[in-house]
Amino acid sequence: MLVLLVIMFSLAVECKGNQCFRMDTLPDMYRGMKVNDTVQPFLFSTAAGPIDCARRCKLYSLCSCVNFHIPTSGCELLAWNFDAGAFVSNTQYLTIDVRTWTDRISGVCEHHKCPNDTVCKPDNANYYCEPVGCIGLPPVADINMTSFTVKALWAFGDIVEYACLRGFFPKSNATCLASGKWSNFTCYYLKLCGETGNCEPRKTTDYWLYSTLLHDYYKIFCRATPAKGPFLSLNETNMASFPAFTRYQNSCEPIEATIQDPDMGIAEFSKIRLVPNKPIIDKEKIFDHYVNYTQKIQKFGLAGDCYAGNDSSECGVIGRFLINTRGTGLRVKPSVQWKTWGVNGVIMNITRSDDGHMIEGFCGGNCGGCEPDGDILLEIDLLDTPLFESAEFLICKFPL
Repeated sequence: MLVLLVIMFSLAVECKGNQCFRMDTLPDMYRGMKVNDTVQPFLFSTAAGPIDCARRCKLYSLCSCVNFHIPTSGCELLAWNFDAGAFVSNTQYLTIDVRTWTDRISGVCEHHKCPNDTVCKPDNANYYCEPVGCIGLPPVADINMTSFTVKALWAFGDIVEYACLRGFFPKSNATCLASGKWSNFTCYYLKLCGETGNCEPRKTTDYWLYSTLLHDYYKIFCRATPAKGPFLSLNETNMASFPAFTRYQNSCEPIEATIQDPDMGIAEFSKIRLVPNKPIIDKEKIFDHYVNYTQKIQKFGLAGDCYAGNDSSECGVIGRFLINTRGTGLRVKPSVQWKTWGVNGVIMNITRSDDGHMIEGFCGGNCGGCEPDGDILLEIDLLDTPLFESAEFLICKFPL
């Protein structure tokens, strides 16, 4: 018995787990070391010992290194390009660079060519490759690649929480199926205020939403309750007027109208409603919460009066509108024109700034004026893009 102990000591035999071996005969085994926690194992199991742990690694093409936890015989399989600089000291571990070990410890799987998302399984004198999870990227546009590559191997049933890029959302989970394939899902553009609820509880704020007509994201204001919108937040003065003034014949002195048209009023807009998912100002649906007005809310882009009478050349007009979209990233398209309305409606003057953001008009009549001829279409001005930080660009966790 004493002779046997002397022989074992002289051969430097070590026993870890249920296996005994000579450390000096095993290549690239690092005692008292482990790969640091920035490299996450793709599989945990219990092994008979370090050699059995290395053998298990050899069955996975994905595996290149193992951490063996001595007290529990825990075997951590790692997909990692071996870098000694990533080691940390830990006396409870052995780390093995399995790539330098012979494939013969794999038995019939010695020369297996199994894909990275499978494990080699013995089948009498042959082997087969059994799916163990999902790897890589699904063939889906606009996915968040970082979310899919955070793990070397996804287990069956795992769900990727942030599957889509910012500004997109999925309507179903990105799930690892038992086939080793990703479930079918699509990343959709966030285009509507109501769709922000797929990413977070709805709230009242500005978002970057996508317009299929503009082929770009633009800054849109959404309300949580009541669910109104979308709106364009206006930074400058925007107004429309149909003043309650007229004049005496042969006089240009404005006087308050004794018989007032029910449509008279003056309005200043801090936000203007847009047609959902379209860069078009909804001039009919005015939300009074964002309008400061007297008498009656006016349509956006409208001007008129009862002051000019039948001959505006005598005293001019006092109806005025002002559109100023500076700071919004949008401007009224040059194709948008104005038309007259009412009795003897006349357009005295409409001017546009060189950058196209400001349009000012003076119109009137014998209770008439001017208004946009058709839709008020908007276009993007890349030179006027708002600060990115001024609105939320959502990344959507699914399920919420």
